[in-house]
Amino acid sequence: MEKLPLEIEQVIYVKPLRESGSPHKARSQVVGARHGEFVIINEPKIYISDHLISIVEGELECYLENDGEVYIFRSFLRKVIEDGLAFIDYPRSFEVKQLRKYFRVRVNLEARAHLARLREVFSGVVQDISKGGCRLVLDSLIVVPLNAELTLDFVLPNNVAVNGITGRAKSVKYDRLHQHTVIGVQFTGPKREVEKIRDFCEMCEFFKV
Repeated sequence: MEKLPLEIEQVIYVKPLRESGSPHKARSQVVGARHGEFVIINEPKIYISDHLISIVEGELECYLENDGEVYIFRSFLRKVIEDGLAFIDYPRSFEVKQLRKYFRVRVNLEARAHLARLREVFSGVVQDISKGGCRLVLDSLIVVPLNAELTLDFVLPNNVAVNGITGRAKSVKYDRLHQHTVIGVQFTGPKREVEKIRDFCEMCEFFKV
């Protein structure tokens, strides 16, 4: 039996097979495992709305990301104990898919941008994003040299705030008709902020958002 690359606090997504047509999936974390027998995770719950929670039970389809690959397998939720821990069957087999290096997600996120050479903060919209960079459309015409440094603040669709992520302008276009500046940004850091975007994009790639 092949071994899953499990780590404590590793994120795992589970989907009840009884709801195969539903887009909802539960996000959980790995707590422990015994190879060939079971995996322990935090009790998975699907939050459909602020007031509606769906309990996960029965047969499951699971998605586990590790080092640029996603491991997909079927399992069964054996039991949930009082501490909020769930025991699921260790899979006899699994499928491994390679994640693309720069999977891009179409978004429409309000953003604030600061160019290193200017004091003014500019408003704009992030129109697509990957863990490597984004397409930024500023609401005004601004002369932006290639490789100019800039800092961005915005909130991802999963409500995670990205604050002070830095990047360089790798391409610049001027839309004079709409008075916009379109910048192709390559992220440079900090690592913590880049990882927020990486996690969001990989989640979207798992589920083909």
